[in-house]
Amino acid sequence: KRQSDRVTFDDLLSRIDAALSDPERSEQLRMAIRQRWSIAIIDEFQDTDPVQYRVFAECFHGCGFYVVGDPKQSIYGFRGADVRAYLDARKDAASTHTLGKNHRSHPDLVRAVGCIFDGPAAFAQDGIEMPPVEAAFTKDELAVVGIEGAALQLRCVDNASIATEAKEELRDAIALDIAAEIHRLLNDPAVQLREPTGMRRLCPSDFAVLTRTNDEAEKVQECLRALGIHSAIGKSGNIYGCREYDE
Repeated sequence: KRQSDRVTFDDLLSRIDAALSDPERSEQLRMAIRQRWSIAIIDEFQDTDPVQYRVFAECFHGCGFYVVGDPKQSIYGFRGADVRAYLDARKDAASTHTLGKNHRSHPDLVRAVGCIFDGPAAFAQDGIEMPPVEAAFTKDELAVVGIEGAALQLRCVDNASIATEAKEELRDAIALDIAAEIHRLLNDPAVQLREPTGMRRLCPSDFAVLTRTNDEAEKVQECLRALGIHSAIGKSGNIYGCREYDE
């Protein structure tokens, strides 16, 4: 890298981390950074690592340093993120605040999710728990009407002909079931969305399907396309094919 005059993202972090640990350079570096940026606000902080936290904590100690994150959403351990950096930051913080209202979901769904994750060690990591959350809307302000059953439901693949070890066949069956259910809800005139602005029929953009992999997302999209339902896959692509991964 020296011969080609190149540095990677990790190089940038490790170099500034070393400089901040050097008594001869640290104060001058901190002063230069604070003169340029008086406040640091870091979103999605649960996906940082100890080196990143150490750098920002050193640079902005005693200044305006704010972190925003949710440890329950920490999903980038494969690229070096360490949720313990978030937990350390929360422990070191002068004060903490939690968003206690959900502005997206029906009250029954908010309560159901809270019940699932309210048990001991629900997230298998000390220091991570489900805080009390209330719904901002009432049942009369936000609801899908015309659907029977609980707000949170579990669907099972009922096909005895599929062997439990046939994972691809199971994924295909799940994708077909998801698409069929979305198609049913879109085409049932009795199913409508009640919003603060009034009642309306459901549309494709009201649905979101979360998958573990892009391949699974593409399976669902294929099934939706076969039923004439438009969809888009967000943040698709192979991380291993980008320039940052090469570096």
